[in-house]
Amino acid sequence: MRVGEMIEKLKDLPEGVEVRLALQPGWAMEHSVDQLVEVDGVAYISDGGYLNYLPVLVGQVLGNEWNVKDEDEEFEEDLDHNPTNPFPLGEEEAKRYAEDLLLDSHQEGK
Repeated sequence: MRVGEMIEKLKDLPEGVEVRLALQPGWAMEHSVDQLVEVDGVAYISDGGYLNYLPVLVGQVLGNEWNVKDEDEEFEEDLDHNPTNPFPLGEEEAKRYAEDLLLDSHQEGK
């Protein structure tokens, strides 16, 4: 995308509309925007940090490649319904690994 294309898309929006970044289509998140800088003829938008999972409606508008997580979904459902599973392990192995991590974190807290 070029600056002119971005300006064209932004020009009809009210000035008070917040700008966020949609990141990681396979495990969709929304992040805030920190800075906009130009270096060597390229505009860079820096990530201001994680805010939340990307809202389902945003993922639907962006397109099918955006796997969005409904806030009410359980971790196991993410593994079962996420076609771009972020785990290199099989689904069962990933579930066992996640359970082990949870057990380890609970044991460390005692």
